[in-house]
Amino acid sequence: MVDRHVLSFAPGGAVGGFDHRVFTLSVAAGDPWRNTLVALHEAAHQGLNGSTSWGHLLQTFAILPDGGSALEGLSQRCAQTHEAYATLTSVTGLLGTRDAPPLSEIIDAYPAYRSYLGGPAEPGWRRVAMAAALQVCMQSDVLGVTPAGFVAAALSERHSPDARRALLLRRRDRFFAEVERRAAGDLGDDWAATSGVASVGRETAADMLAALGRASVDAAQVRAARRALVTALAEVVGPIEIDENVTNLFDIEHLRLRSPRRASVRPAGAMPPGGADRLLAVRTAATVRRQFALGDDPWPVTGDAPVAVIRARRGEDVDLYPVAEPGQVSVWRPERQPLLVSIALGCALDQRWARDWSAAFTEADVVTILIDKPFGQFVDALLDGPERLRHTLMPCGDNKALLALSVPGLPPYLRICSLVAATGARIRLARDPRAVDVEDPAAFSTRHRELAMIGRRIVEDESTVELVR
Repeated sequence: MVDRHVLSFAPGGAVGGFDHRVFTLSVAAGDPWRNTLVALHEAAHQGLNGSTSWGHLLQTFAILPDGGSALEGLSQRCAQTHEAYATLTSVTGLLGTRDAPPLSEIIDAYPAYRSYLGGPAEPGWRRVAMAAALQVCMQSDVLGVTPAGFVAAALSERHSPDARRALLLRRRDRFFAEVERRAAGDLGDDWAATSGVASVGRETAADMLAALGRASVDAAQVRAARRALVTALAEVVGPIEIDENVTNLFDIEHLRLRSPRRASVRPAGAMPPGGADRLLAVRTAATVRRQFALGDDPWPVTGDAPVAVIRARRGEDVDLYPVAEPGQVSVWRPERQPLLVSIALGCALDQRWARDWSAAFTEADVVTILIDKPFGQFVDALLDGPERLRHTLMPCGDNKALLALSVPGLPPYLRICSLVAATGARIRLARDPRAVDVEDPAAFSTRHRELAMIGRRIVEDESTVELVR
């Protein structure tokens, strides 16, 4: 769907993309509202998939190893509906924030939005009602479709969300008039300012489509079908968990920071120059190869094997000093500087690597774990432990945040994400009595400056903040 993504038309600003598996944000400096808009937009795509029958199909074929061609066919038949919904929902969400710009400024920045939003003078309740109607367009009666032998072209066009949307758009004036009539009767004089407009919009759209012979299912039916689907898919791809917590929509966020920096792998025995700002990072070999434009690649390991490197900046480039054995860790302590360590969570969970290397990091001053797994599932595991989870938030460069988590006896866990994702995570944690929000980072850890430094180094060195499933 990225080829039809309206955010791709934004020159030099924040952009995003969604492929039904992850969404990627290119966070930019400048106006914070642009980054907020992109994050809300991509999360809306994910939310639409998770709550509708057509999204149920998209997620099915995104998960299946051989589902690519079916996913492409299904995506083409809902592209306009998906994009219109994400646009309306994200803009409405942004306009509800304190620092939102006027709608006209948003349209000037993203002119491709105009066809979805209408004019700046159009009342806001219409955007809410139309977004609700687009949810209904994605609720065609396809829950009985099974993956076995499925061909997207064999599915009747009458079920396609874009075809259903086209029917409503041809009756746009009638739709809005009926929403207004029903809302005024059901919600009272202040109906336009109430959240009930969305419900009225869904009911109106479903009734209009039913009158045209296009039946719709509801969210309860989708949830019931999803449970059966998870059971069936588990037999093919292994265990799957259903996560219906809306604040976890940002669990699939990737941050694209820049094009990969050029990196030189220094020869064995070489040491960074004195005073160089350095970080010992543990990532998989595949991640290092993605994160940097390597001039040479000495590692014989491939794929998920963890590798430890000292990273030292040299202008815009990065020098990588391989740490080949656990016994070498103590050798790399900078003179009169702390030894800072960042270990990707996926590497820390590698039992063989952890057995060989864990003791070596007792020589480091600050060891942190970078969360590169779905945040909600990981936090649930921490919250289920015997100790309360403490968390704090620190800035981490333009329009990015460093969320730090800690439980006694374990290293601090760091998540680098968009400001919107950080807000979603904090809302989620605020709802759980087992989590403690520490507003002052200094009260969170006596090493809060070092934690912030590690976060900055990750953001300054790496090309993406990845989610590894």
